[in-house]
Amino acid sequence: MPICSIDLHTTIPHPAGYPTSLDTIYDHIKARRIDRGLSKVELAKILDVNPLTIGTWENHHKHLIPRMRKKIINWLGYVPPLGVDENTLWGRLYIYRSIHGLTQKNISDTLKIDSSSITKIEKNEDVNPSYYKKIKELIENR
Repeated sequence: MPICSIDLHTTIPHPAGYPTSLDTIYDHIKARRIDRGLSKVELAKILDVNPLTIGTWENHHKHLIPRMRKKIINWLGYVPPLGVDENTLWGRLYIYRSIHGLTQKNISDTLKIDSSSITKIEKNEDVNPSYYKKIKELIENR
């Protein structure tokens, strides 16, 4: 019978290059790629992009187009931080567009709103109040 019991706990350190924090979608891409043991070339094949694109994303040097945000969200299996306030209508609209791979033009065509108003809404600028109602209905009826 042991005189005392000792529990030893340790954490396995992340490999070199692993993001120190997961603040952006780009950090999540890199972390998930490393967690899954994928090279940039392998991930590029999965997402159907140029391998150099993976590096530019992971280094925060290239913005994601809506179609790619949707692909990445599907590949990750969750919606990572997109840098918007999800408690605001404009933030929720941006997240909605990202999940569905929609452009501002897609939304404006669907809602019969001019696309400049969608841009204004996502910049948190004032527009015709009836547009807010249409957007809320679209987002809530996903």
